[in-house]
Amino acid sequence: MMLAKIKSKLSGFVFAARNLSAARRLVKITSEEVDGLLFRGYSSSDVEAITKIYQQLNEGAAFSWMLRSLYSHIGRRCLLVVEQRDAVGTSKIVGMNMYYLNQRDIKENTIHEGFIGVLPEMGGRGIATKMRQMAINNFKLAGFSGISSRISLNNTASLMSAKKIGFQPVEEYQEPSTGEKRYYMICKF
Repeated sequence: MMLAKIKSKLSGFVFAARNLSAARRLVKITSEEVDGLLFRGYSSSDVEAITKIYQQLNEGAAFSWMLRSLYSHIGRRCLLVVEQRDAVGTSKIVGMNMYYLNQRDIKENTIHEGFIGVLPEMGGRGIATKMRQMAINNFKLAGFSGISSRISLNNTASLMSAKKIGFQPVEEYQEPSTGEKRYYMICKF
């Protein structure tokens, strides 16, 4: 039990170090306003809103201290947020698109879309597709050859958005922890 905890923490530190190092080649995500929505890079003031969205849309999974720490350093370059502003000036984060590098991505010169989510009440407006378009533009500038993603076959909204942008399934597999069938997809630039 203790060995498993140590191994898990060590793995987390290796992941964080790999991403901190790789993020140096990334450019800051440019902001763009579309239909009253501001698409922009993450700011440390977004942490609570991002944590809530991540938990709500990811079956209660925690936005861990390691992810919080990592994105506090690299979020402006690899975590897109969507902010909705109303007429009186209040704003609310309604979507997020989180990227990182795993070992396979380093070998294949891709960056991994680790999580994309849009609040249900904002669905059907093309927000996920727009986030993916912005990510393609941003990561192409950084010299990547594509974006990888893992999407459950039963997540039709995400599959449709990904395919619309050019993601293609390169393998189908069964997630060991859940038994869920998923695609490993690539969008080549």
